[in-house]
Amino acid sequence: MEEKKSLGKYIQNKRKNLGMTQKELAAQLFVSESAVSKWERGLSYPDMTLVSPLCEALHISEHELFTASDDWRQRQIEEQARRYKRNKTIWLCVTCIIYAAMLFGTLTWGITTGNGLTTFAYTFGACALLFSLIDVPMLAENDKGVKCFAASFASLLLLEIIARIVSPTNDPHWLWMALPGTALGLLSVFLPIILAYADWDFPFMRHKAAFCLGVDSALIGLLVIFGQFFYGDGHPAVPIASTASMLALIWGVFIVAHYTCWPVPFKISAGLTIGAAFCLFTDALIEALEGYGFRVVFNANRSNSGNIAPDIGLILLAAAAVLAIIQVIILKRRTRP
Repeated sequence: MEEKKSLGKYIQNKRKNLGMTQKELAAQLFVSESAVSKWERGLSYPDMTLVSPLCEALHISEHELFTASDDWRQRQIEEQARRYKRNKTIWLCVTCIIYAAMLFGTLTWGITTGNGLTTFAYTFGACALLFSLIDVPMLAENDKGVKCFAASFASLLLLEIIARIVSPTNDPHWLWMALPGTALGLLSVFLPIILAYADWDFPFMRHKAAFCLGVDSALIGLLVIFGQFFYGDGHPAVPIASTASMLALIWGVFIVAHYTCWPVPFKISAGLTIGAAFCLFTDALIEALEGYGFRVVFNANRSNSGNIAPDIGLILLAAAAVLAIIQVIILKRRTRP
């Protein structure tokens, strides 16, 4: 009985706070005025089908109705959420007005000075970059890091394309170097961070490190190919082969360290062997491509010219062999009965 009275008193107080009569509340709920009167006097409960409409009419939550008390903590949370949405809308409107004013101002100034297209294009690219840095973080509800990075990356590429179109230079090919260069600089730093926190259901997510290394390798390859195609001396084989051998060294060490289940000494030995192969054969491969024939020269006197790569390769190979032999001996001793 006390619960009915407390609930009825709560309904009555909320109704009066809204300046509503029993008749007006009954009309909203499609019930009789006497039903509302019985609720407030604690003679009966509202029907369960009327809980949601009653809460909506009294501007309260169902939890508050069932407990017959105000949930001030929840009200504060809801008010903060409403205030945040309102402030976000105001902020977005203000920034969009600023962007529009900047574009209109630069377009007007450019027309009067006869340089309208160039000024407007650069301002548009700058506004796109500002939007990606300032507004996208507020608009993104989830995966903020990915969306902010993608927007910033796209706006930087847009600025480079705009610069190539509206400001032609004596070098018509610089954009082909700038695009993969920008991508390499940003992705090599931020892609591992993004993948570390991303919760995507893609097959490559099981090989995040390999995916990042693959992206970096592809961009490095594009940079070298474009550089040789646009700025090379007509003999691209040598720099391309040098880059390929360096990437092969990195991938070989990565695969050994990341995907093999060998003991650590064997992994180190394999890595030293790969490094030895790089030192021994890279120069020979380059000389073969230059037309001097494939030959590996072991001569301490080569140190006079600063090229001691084959000698370093021999040292690495010897170290790898010694380390592997020691590990084999240790394993055999452990397996003895």
